[in-house]
Amino acid sequence: MSETPPICVTHTFEFADYAAFYAISSRSAGFKHHNRRLQSIWLLALASAAPILTIVDMVVMAEGRLLAIGLAGAVLLWVMAAMFGALFRKAHLRSYFFLHYNANQTMTDCLSDDGVSSDCGKVHSFYAWSSIIRQEATADHLVLSISPLQGIVLPRRAFASTEDFSAAVAFVKERVARP
Repeated sequence: MSETPPICVTHTFEFADYAAFYAISSRSAGFKHHNRRLQSIWLLALASAAPILTIVDMVVMAEGRLLAIGLAGAVLLWVMAAMFGALFRKAHLRSYFFLHYNANQTMTDCLSDDGVSSDCGKVHSFYAWSSIIRQEATADHLVLSISPLQGIVLPRRAFASTEDFSAAVAFVKERVARP
């Protein structure tokens, strides 16, 4: 078999790239454990609001009003937590992105017959095709997952054309046996 020339792209690792990896990896089993930790933080915050609701109930009951007002307050608190949850997740994701060593850094990723290499400053990584546990292509990204929390993201904007991006997706699909 003749060796295929490597496909190399240079790009800046942007928040949109990280968000694409997060969206794809959040569907994996390992990432669901991480999400459960975040959910438990929200439940703890709601549980800590219970004493406040109890005091409100006592004040309301002292004035002769119904307990239902306090229960309505609990429902309102739950709805507010759900509304702010999405905002919190985006802010949380953005803060993780800026902690990432290659946030807004120029990266060079190469796909070869042996595997995938990634260079970012002084950090060089190489992964054989057998270590890629999942690959998924969206309209704007090709994501290669090494673990539920680690992967390589190749944005479509890094390729010279849509055809080059499609060729890279086909190249990866030939080499990664698992979806």
